Amino acid sequence: MKRNFIKISGIVQGVGFRPYVYKIAVKNNLKGWVNNTSEGVFVDVEGTDENISNLVTLLQSSPPPLAKITDIQIEELAITGFKDFTIKTSEDNKNKVTLISPDISTCEDCFNDISDPMNKRYEYPFTNCTNCGPRFTIIKNIPYDRCETTMSKFPMCTECTEEYENPLDRRFHAQPNACDECGPKLWIESSKGERIECDNPLEFTRKELLKGKILAIKGLGGFHLCCNAYDKEALQTLRLRKNRPFKPFAIMVDNPEVLKRGYIINTAEEELIRSKERPIVIIEKKRGAELFPLELAPNVNTCGVMMPYTPLHKLLFKGDITALVMTSANITSLPLEYTNEGARENLSSIADYFLFHNRDIHTPIDDSIVRIVGDRTQTLRRARGYVPLPLKHVKMNSILALGPNMKNTFSFSKEDNIFMSQYNGDLESYDNIILYKKNLEHFSRIYDFQPEVVVYDNHPAYFTTTYSNEFKAKKLSVQHHYAHILSCMTENSLLHKKVIGIAFDGTGYGDDGKVWGGEFFICDVNEYKRYAHFEYMDIQGGESAIKNPWKIAVAYLNQAFKKSCSNLTENEFENVLSSITDKEIDTNTIITLLNKKINTFTTSSLGRLFDCISSLISVCDKSTYEGQASIELQELLWNLNIKSDDSYEHVINENDGLKIIGVSELICDISKDILNYVPKEIISLKFHNTIVNIIVDICLSIRDEININDICLSGGVFQNSYILESCIQKLTPLSFNVYTHKDYPCNDGGISLGQLIYAWHQIKEL
Repeated sequence: MKRNFIKISGIVQGVGFRPYVYKIAVKNNLKGWVNNTSEGVFVDVEGTDENISNLVTLLQSSPPPLAKITDIQIEELAITGFKDFTIKTSEDNKNKVTLISPDISTCEDCFNDISDPMNKRYEYPFTNCTNCGPRFTIIKNIPYDRCETTMSKFPMCTECTEEYENPLDRRFHAQPNACDECGPKLWIESSKGERIECDNPLEFTRKELLKGKILAIKGLGGFHLCCNAYDKEALQTLRLRKNRPFKPFAIMVDNPEVLKRGYIINTAEEELIRSKERPIVIIEKKRGAELFPLELAPNVNTCGVMMPYTPLHKLLFKGDITALVMTSANITSLPLEYTNEGARENLSSIADYFLFHNRDIHTPIDDSIVRIVGDRTQTLRRARGYVPLPLKHVKMNSILALGPNMKNTFSFSKEDNIFMSQYNGDLESYDNIILYKKNLEHFSRIYDFQPEVVVYDNHPAYFTTTYSNEFKAKKLSVQHHYAHILSCMTENSLLHKKVIGIAFDGTGYGDDGKVWGGEFFICDVNEYKRYAHFEYMDIQGGESAIKNPWKIAVAYLNQAFKKSCSNLTENEFENVLSSITDKEIDTNTIITLLNKKINTFTTSSLGRLFDCISSLISVCDKSTYEGQASIELQELLWNLNIKSDDSYEHVINENDGLKIIGVSELICDISKDILNYVPKEIISLKFHNTIVNIIVDICLSIRDEININDICLSGGVFQNSYILESCIQKLTPLSFNVYTHKDYPCNDGGISLGQLIYAWHQIKEL
């Protein structure tokens, strides 16, 4: 006989860990106890050496489905003579980090419960167990007990209480446990706020969806706007009411098989779609197949798809309903609606009906977006299903990284964990800033976090720059694109190396006060050196230009024509200029303002170059959502359906020790193709290939000079799957090691991770 004290760290609260230990202990005739603490799960156990070994082996090899063990420590103690094995009450030590599970899709056992007419939870839309269901969105504080969740207002009935208290039941200490007798309820309201009397709100919802109605449906982390994905008129109505003319809608299907007639779904994509995280997964159309009306995703050949991740969603799929639009319910540029009051106030002009419930969402969270590029997973938005899983790191100071202005996330470190928040949106509206502060306060409370250091983007006009002054902590700022590269380096465990950092995006404040976005760096964790960038171009109109790519096209064309390298005649310049459509004002006015440098900014941004080319060849002159011009430019390659290495010649000059990649020459060559009626699909292909060739040439140049083989690709431009995949395919055979993002976004959603790492190493050096 011996006695072992076992400390299990990781995500071990609210995932059925204590009953799991209890069952193994009883089966192996072990005595002692198990409990939850802020440090993890503690097990004090007595028994034979063989039986204790059985317990430890099972904990390591097959823990509960939602558990994520990071460490097991075992200490041998003196025998005390336990009489039985018990589950003790949770303990809280606020000096320690308690890891919380994300919200996880309903498990098959619970889906089976709601499908079984003999089960007491038949068609109950809030069914869950210890292995599934809401976590992060309902937690108010830790330890994770029912009284600290939004389920506290629902006293359990006798039968649910028996399940909750039975260590052998899979609903033992499932904090959201409930049934139709004692749990949350559904109801329907009209857009005018009138309660609709009906026996079955879900049946009412299904019927109205089939009639072409739009419903605002309260789910796990917020509301979705929902309509029948096959109904062209419903899609048109939703676009009109939401003022969303082109941005693609995500859909939900109960079975991915229904999509295979119109879309390509490989094994890796299907595994993601069916995973317990249930993100939105981007898949590609089959050529010649039109499964849904074009209004689902105008001008693009992909679709974002997810499966039901709650019983409520699952129960919508009956009869003739096989595919539903499920798009985040918010007014453009405002946060996701997650309260009944907010939905009534802000969505009544969009939805015909509301499907409400009375389980409060404490912390709103969007759906995550993921895709497969080649054989690599790429996270585009990290939210439901993944947050608040931490990134394990060496023990660090308490650092808060406030994140960027666009696609904001914040990150913070506590002990050996780095936590990144869910997607907070763009910090350009009052409502988004309020949500950002609320989320930061929530994380700070549940993790008892107080920053010693605060780090932010070095753009002087960002909200986060001003907000940093509210903290009584050491302050640091970091360059936007360097933070991009540090984020990629961190995710790929490259902080001990020097890398080639390629940061391509739309906007980032540069060290010279200009707008960067087409940058080649030589980086390590302590510093970066700018090695090359795309030629600076002047753009007139600020934010207006970004929303009107035709203004960018005019600016780039004008500057290219004025350069001594230009091979365009004045007549050719005028002909190309006149082809730029949808002008709100005369192009000559824009040129006059450019020449006088009135309301202009100077940029090396590759994102803006994509916007320029998209407008120049009449693909997208007005951008109604972020990245539209670039996305639609890439979509032309799908239409082309050929493989070719055709490209434009590129020029790389040198100025003050920096390599400058010519943009003016590229604009002139593209203009010549436009005048020669070269199809826009061919121009897009040649342009994309040119960018890839430039990347390869600069990387070879750096290696020749400094002998670096590790390359990190980061920034929103690398959401372009053609650019990303082509870079990997061309650089890898040249013996480069190409690193990209996987679990954290390459766009600005991943920047806070890089900011935090920058601050940590700066502190270490002091």
